[in-house]
Amino acid sequence: AEVVGQFIAEPGHQERVLAKIRSTYDLEDLVQTPMLLSMVLQTIDELAPGARVGSASVYERYLERFLDHAEAGDQELFSRASKRAFAEVLAAELWRSGESSLSYARLHQSVAAGLSGQWPTDVPAEAAFLEIQGGSFLVREGDDRFRFAHKSFLEFFMAKGLLAGLERSPE
Repeated sequence: AEVVGQFIAEPGHQERVLAKIRSTYDLEDLVQTPMLLSMVLQTIDELAPGARVGSASVYERYLERFLDHAEAGDQELFSRASKRAFAEVLAAELWRSGESSLSYARLHQSVAAGLSGQWPTDVPAEAAFLEIQGGSFLVREGDDRFRFAHKSFLEFFMAKGLLAGLERSPE
């Protein structure tokens, strides 16, 4: 509450934001990191007042804001859809492996395989991989391992990937 007060001056608004955070699955845990709290506070007011807030709504808005931020500046190699697909491929790979993080080599291999049709042909693979990594909510763990910044991102992207798969092949 004290940190939220530093971002939001009006006490009534602070209470409404804190209530949304408390009522959304795992959002209270997510906002323990200052960067993530900042992003949540920037997007949570976009949710309809009084609406029942689901974590998917918050994460979708957060993702859009994050992608907006990632696109600022130089021309991007990958579309927003490609960056989303990358995160879904990563989530599926982590789920299959049962690990919380992947080595750089394994991450590179799984993403290259999962996005083979979207990989730019006129750009070195390393440059393409580094760019798309920036739009994936990844953090470095140790010398060469990567994981989602929070387990709820893994859950969100895994669910999005499963839903997309069901839409493509309902059987």
